[in-house]
This record gives sequence, structure tokens and C-alpha cells, in this order.
Amino acid sequence: MEQCTYCRGSADMLMVMKSLLACITAMAAGTAASAANPASFRWLELPPQYESYASALSPDGSVIMGEMWGPAGVPEIFRWTAKEGLIRQADIPAWGGYAWPTAMSFDGSVVVGYDTYPALSDGHAFQGTSTTGRTYLDDPPQVAQSEAWGMSWDGASIVGYEMLADGSQQPALWRNGNTVALGSMDGIRGAFTGISCTGTLVGFSYSSSGAVPFRYSEQEGLMPVDLPASVHFDSGPRISADGSTIVGCWRTATGANEAFIWNQHTGATGLGDLPGGADWSAASGVSADGRIVVGASMTGTIDLGDGFTMGITTAFIWDPAHGMRSLPSVLVEQYGLNLQGWELREATAISPDGRIIRGYGINPEGRQGTWIAQIPEPATLLPMAMIFTLLHRLRRSTPVKPPSQ
Repeated sequence: MEQCTYCRGSADMLMVMKSLLACITAMAAGTAASAANPASFRWLELPPQYESYASALSPDGSVIMGEMWGPAGVPEIFRWTAKEGLIRQADIPAWGGYAWPTAMSFDGSVVVGYDTYPALSDGHAFQGTSTTGRTYLDDPPQVAQSEAWGMSWDGASIVGYEMLADGSQQPALWRNGNTVALGSMDGIRGAFTGISCTGTLVGFSYSSSGAVPFRYSEQEGLMPVDLPASVHFDSGPRISADGSTIVGCWRTATGANEAFIWNQHTGATGLGDLPGGADWSAASGVSADGRIVVGASMTGTIDLGDGFTMGITTAFIWDPAHGMRSLPSVLVEQYGLNLQGWELREATAISPDGRIIRGYGINPEGRQGTWIAQIPEPATLLPMAMIFTLLHRLRRSTPVKPPSQ
């Protein structure tokens, strides 16, 4: 029996509505919990002579996961929580072998990523928790390689890519641990890189001229992200929680890399770069409503000797009113924080309400590690506006049953 269009559409919308409700609930809880917190800066404390790079931040800002290594250079996974502090791989139940976390559910209870566990060739996408360990999202005999790059706040939907036995790479969506068939994506070669609370996915596909960014939803199908003809997409894209905004990096005709922001109303706009160094910037994170962007910009070089130099980046924060600014300068000059001796090289993620920013840098001892900055602004109007936006989208997304024929 053929399934009616309305019934199929209702099932899709039900998933979107559940996701939106989860986002609204999470945003409301996060707003109440963090509204009164003052500005602060902290370094993720590690054992002596250890360094780290954080690769996943829970949207509520309470959990960080990533990689740490000591003098021997052997990597291991860490999990850090505001309540428990640093938890090393050996102390995370059922978390053996190497893994690279990439995204988490809102409260950090579920994490996704990919690993190169010795029993498997190449990397494979996984989801896991701190108590049950990891489970794979694909069937390794059928899929040569896969990676999970994004996750919905409720932990139900995961996005990434699968590399099939014939060498073709296709965008992948997993829901509740199962692969979702995307017939309308047949023939597309690329990957999903993020998912919004409104059910819109973002990713890129390969073409004869290089990679091309796109949006996708199960209701509207594939939607191109138009960039100026004079640039080429380079990296990203990331999508805001409300689905309105995409950020990434493009390459200009002169070979410079530049962070960009895109939305349906204004199209794509380059964000420029910070003074000093080469013309280079890249966006890594965006707030839930698309108003704040963070990333890194080249600001200088280091002389390595023998005629070799290395570019040095500085974390940036961008908003429409101020444009791109040096994040360490904002933290010192606007919020009075003491960053003497610290180098904030890149801001790699921002919480939905724009209050918590995570990144990596160099501490006064010259070691690379993870830092966390918290700012009291934007005021509670930003998260509250986000909640109202999601409610509006929820009402707009609710399907209306057609009249009986």
C-alpha cells in the first residue's frame, strides 16, 4: 500500500518538532543557569609536562573532550567537566583505544566522532557515553571508512560521511543508531558537517571546480549555498542552531583565505582578518542565532631559522556591530581579565548563548593547551530571543492536515 504524502510528511515534521522542543528546553535551562556568571578565563589543568587539544564542546559548555599527550608523545583521550575536572581515558569506562571526539549532545552525555581502533582499518564513526563506551554507526565490511562530524542537541541525529568499498564518499545521516536512506542525495559525493535544531543539515559536495557548500533537509531536499563567483569554498561549513546562518572559510582569487558568514537574507559576506601577518582567517563556531562568530586569524610569524617562518594566529570574535576583533584584546580591555603570558591562538567553539568560548593556545610555560573563556554578555536577551525564534519555527513547522476529499 502506498504511504500517503501527508503521513510521511507528518513523520518528518514530528522529528523536527521533537528536536526543536529539546532545543527550547535546553536553551531555557542554560539561560537560567548561566545568567549571573561573571567574566572568567581558565586553563584546562593537565598533569605536568602534558599538552592538549580539545575537539568537542557540549553546547551547554559543561563538558569538553579531546586529546592530550605527554613527553613521550603518546595521545590519549580526556574528558573534562565543570563538576569533576579532568578525567583521563583510563578512567572513562569502556573507552579503550584511540578516538577523536567531534561533537556532543547538549549536556555532553552522548559524544560522537571517529576512531582508528586496532581491530578496524581506517577510521569509523562512533557514538558513545562516559559509562557505556563506544558503538559503531556503520558496518565496517560494507563501509571502508566513516566519520561523524555533527550531532543534534538531543543526541538522536548524527551526521558525517561514509566511504564505500568503491572509494566513493557520500554524506551520511544516522538516526537513533541507524543509517537513514537519503534517496534525494543519490550521486552526491561529499559530507555533512553539522545539523541545526530545525532539522537543516549543512555540508559540502565535490564538483569539477572543487568543494561546494550546501544545505539539506528531508522536507526541502538539497539547497545550494551561493558564494561569490570570485571565491572558492575552502573549509567548514558550520550552521547555527536556529538554522539561519552558515559560517566557513573561502579562498579568494589572490590565494588568501577568509572567514565568511552566510544567511538567506544577506547572502555571503567575508569577515576580513585581524591586522598583521598574512591575509588569512577561518571561522570555527557560531552562536545559536548566528550573531557571533569565532575563529582564528593570522597576526604574525615566527622565525624558524634557515629562511623558514611559521604563521602565528590569534583567536577572533566577530559580531555585526563591531566586526572582527582580537578575542584576547576584548577579554582584557572590555572584561578586565588578566591574560599576561597567555597566547590565545584559536577560538574553536562557542556556546549557543554566546557566553562560553573554547579554544587552544600557549600558556606562560610555553605549552599548548585548552582554554575556556566565559563572558557575561550578550545579556539574557540573546538566549531568550533564541528561544522565541525556535518557538516561532516550531509553530511554522507544524503540519496542517489537508481537508478530506
